[in-house]
Amino acid sequence: MVDLKNPADRTFGEYGEDGYHRLVDERVYESNRFESSRGGRRKARHEMYMVQAFLAGLPAAQRILDVPCGMGRFTGAIREAGHRPVNVDLNAGMLLRAQARYDALPLLQGNVMQLPFADGAFDAALCFRLLHHLPDNLILATLTELRRVAGTVLTTFYSTRSIKYQRKKLLGKTVSGQYYSPDHLISLSRDAGWSECRHVNPYEIHRNLHGLVLA
Repeated sequence: MVDLKNPADRTFGEYGEDGYHRLVDERVYESNRFESSRGGRRKARHEMYMVQAFLAGLPAAQRILDVPCGMGRFTGAIREAGHRPVNVDLNAGMLLRAQARYDALPLLQGNVMQLPFADGAFDAALCFRLLHHLPDNLILATLTELRRVAGTVLTTFYSTRSIKYQRKKLLGKTVSGQYYSPDHLISLSRDAGWSECRHVNPYEIHRNLHGLVLA
C-alpha cells in the first residue's frame, strides 16, 4: 500500500458544479488555455497525439468514457477512430459547450468518483487533466472507480520529472497544482486494482503533463 501523503479533501473549485456555467465562459477558457499562444497550441497538439495513440491501440468500435470531458476536446478524435464516446463532467457549463459542438452526443453530469454506470460498462476511458487537482485519497478513489467501469484507461498527471517543477523547486517558487513522481502514481494505481501501469512519456522532461496507461 502506498502511503497517502496529503489525504485532506478538496473541492474542484472553478471546475466543479459552481464553476464555469455560460457558453461564453467555456469558450474563453478553452481559447486562453489551448489557442491564444504558441505554447498552448503546442500543448493541445501533444495531448491530442497522446489520445490518438491510445485510441489507435484499441480494438475496433469500443465504448469510450471521457471523464471529465470538459467541452469535448477529444470527442472528435474518439469518433474518427471508430469508437463510441460517452461524455461525463461535473460542470454543467462544460457539458453545454460539448452539446453545442456535437450532435447526438451522450452527455451526463456526474462525479468521476461515483459514476452512475454498471461494472465494466466501458471498454476504455480517458481521464485528462484531473489528477493534478487532487490529493492522494481522491486520486485513489478516482482510479478505483475507473477500474470498476472500464477495462483500460489513459490518464494524466503533473510529473516531478519535469524541468518546470525542478526549476521552481530550485528557485523556491510556488508550484501550483499537485505534482507527483511517476512511481507514486503507479503505486496509487496498483492500490486501485490496476495490474498494468505504463508511463507513456517518461523522458519528456520538457513537459509537466505526463501520461499513464492502466489495464
